Amino acid sequence: MAKQAPPELSERESELLALLATGATNQQIAFALHISINTVKTHLRNIFEKLGVESRTEAALYAIQHNLVSGVAGAQGLESAAPPAAVLPEIPSPAALPWAPAWVVLCAVALLLAAGVGAFLWPLEAAPSAAPANPFVDDTAVQSQPLPASVSGRWQRQAGLSQARARFAQAVVSDTILVIGGLTADGWSGAVEAYTAAGGAWLRRADKPTPVANIGAAVVNGLVYVPGGLDASGQAVNTHEVYDPAADAWHTAAPLPRPACAYAIVPAPGGYYLLGGWDGSAYLSTVYRYDAASDSWSEAGALTSARGFAAAVTEGGRIYLVGGYDGRRVLDLVESFDPAASGAFTWQEHAQLTIPRAGLGLVALNGALYAVGGGWQRPVATSERYDIAGNNWTSFDAPLTGSWRSLGFSVLDTPAGSFLAAVGGWSDGYLAAVWLYQAQYRVFVP
Repeated sequence: MAKQAPPELSERESELLALLATGATNQQIAFALHISINTVKTHLRNIFEKLGVESRTEAALYAIQHNLVSGVAGAQGLESAAPPAAVLPEIPSPAALPWAPAWVVLCAVALLLAAGVGAFLWPLEAAPSAAPANPFVDDTAVQSQPLPASVSGRWQRQAGLSQARARFAQAVVSDTILVIGGLTADGWSGAVEAYTAAGGAWLRRADKPTPVANIGAAVVNGLVYVPGGLDASGQAVNTHEVYDPAADAWHTAAPLPRPACAYAIVPAPGGYYLLGGWDGSAYLSTVYRYDAASDSWSEAGALTSARGFAAAVTEGGRIYLVGGYDGRRVLDLVESFDPAASGAFTWQEHAQLTIPRAGLGLVALNGALYAVGGGWQRPVATSERYDIAGNNWTSFDAPLTGSWRSLGFSVLDTPAGSFLAAVGGWSDGYLAAVWLYQAQYRVFVP
């Protein structure tokens, strides 16, 4: 039960202040109180003004003095909303240090809070600051730095999304790109947008009934299947929703065998495969197959190791699984299996990525795989192309460098040729940008 709020603060502000004093990040506070990160920042500004303080440390000291550190409503949500955090050092009450001047107490509290937050954010292995503090959300607003209108090479900027977002599902039906759900600066979204190269603009479609993030999509017989995801409470779900582009309508399908998000997904004849992911407590190694005709699930096999945030595509009759994150490290693994093969479910190893990637975009076209983004524990500066016949990766230019991840990536066929469509994602902020890369030209000879 929440402690009674001091006269200066509302009940919500008191709850937020108590969480702040535990060393919680803005994203953790947003999860625990079921509000957006922008709302957290607004409350913090109001709290600072009401209390006459200028920093989180001074605000935390106020919370300690008024016994607001424990017993706050929503604190339990911090445990379920994110992977377990390191135990924060105990912060002594100023009353326990009667001999110390106020400035000494303030400095001590500042050092302890900094140590606690540092312990929470420090990765399991030393890594650059590109690593997300929470693998399943982004503690950031919209990308504030303007992006160039075009980039070098064959990448060209197109009309952007109506709202910057990441961790969404992307699919192509006929000549239309669909972007579904995900995370925005305002939180979870069920918005659906559609783009055609001929139209050159994004149009809204019927919203997904259940807003979720860390999702993918598979197109089966003209319908777009979107399984599972992470909901606004920070829980993985087993919801299974299907979008009919012709009718611009949604319906439900058989729920997943277990909750899952951050999986890899790839279409297969009559259905699709769901590979790995996270079930709310652990990364998964399970491979499920969904059959659309019978609206049923079956367990098809297992990954060589549990992981999430990998990407999968089909090319030459084989399903390729690339990259990913296992909770400790970003992977450079490239493996494949033949879904038509009889007998045991077996994986074949291939040449590794030149750069480990997670939350990457991956497509297949004409005997090659194309990987973009996926900056996780370190920034990435290039894209990669895998030649299946030659079993080797080569670099090519990227439309965006740095910690770009959680984007959408698809092949879009047009009368002029085949384009790689990279959409949105996260890179020091949510992105609305859209890029097309002409991977194949089509010439008509009279």
